[in-house]
Amino acid sequence: MSVGEHAAELHEYISGLQNGRYSAGCPWNPLRSDFHKSTTKCIFKFANAFGIAPWLCDIFSAQSLFMFRHPIPTCLSQEKWGLKPYTHAFVQDEKFYEECLSSKQRALIERLLSEGDPLALRVADWCLENLIPFRYLLDNSDSDAVMALTYEELCGDYHSLMKQSFTWAGIEQTCVLKPGDPSKTQSKEMKQGLSASGKKFGSWLKTVPKSYVTELMSITDQFEIDIYAANDSIPRRFIHNTGDFEQLC
Repeated sequence: MSVGEHAAELHEYISGLQNGRYSAGCPWNPLRSDFHKSTTKCIFKFANAFGIAPWLCDIFSAQSLFMFRHPIPTCLSQEKWGLKPYTHAFVQDEKFYEECLSSKQRALIERLLSEGDPLALRVADWCLENLIPFRYLLDNSDSDAVMALTYEELCGDYHSLMKQSFTWAGIEQTCVLKPGDPSKTQSKEMKQGLSASGKKFGSWLKTVPKSYVTELMSITDQFEIDIYAANDSIPRRFIHNTGDFEQLC
């Protein structure tokens, strides 16, 4: 999703939330745990919105938290759920296709479309979707307005990274709506899932041939998105809590 012709509409809507013309949907109920007399921050979650976050930062001086997951397990998940590649949607966005991609990158996309490998096309989609956010991060790496996290980081150190994210965004954790207590069964499943998640996010490496992984990751190299290295499931950027990897934000 890019801003394009919707810029005026988005600007009017977000401005309306800021000045109180629109409600964020929280009822006026002082007994609710999340009740506040006034709204000081609005948080938006966008999926597949590669052009919106930089626009929000520039127009509204917003903070943007970009979240990434390794392209291959992301694409394997899409394949599992029967989601088709959407490369054609990027190609049809002429402004994006002509202004944001080099001739070499356009040639790569055209070759992948002609070959029709679904997984390669999904990896290309991942690159096209994350290209603008990644460039924006690089251009603003010294700014407090941007931050990046990866799925793999969250699996390994969820609580400290969430605390760090709240601090970065200026959100008091006491203001965050607490979910209801899970049942005993749910609690057990959650604990088991969290315990196993850190070990399992690289399990896809056992199901995809190494040579094919190298071929797929060469696509990300041609888009100069070097968050992940070939044949590795952990990010080589954006690790916030160790000194083992380059810290971008």
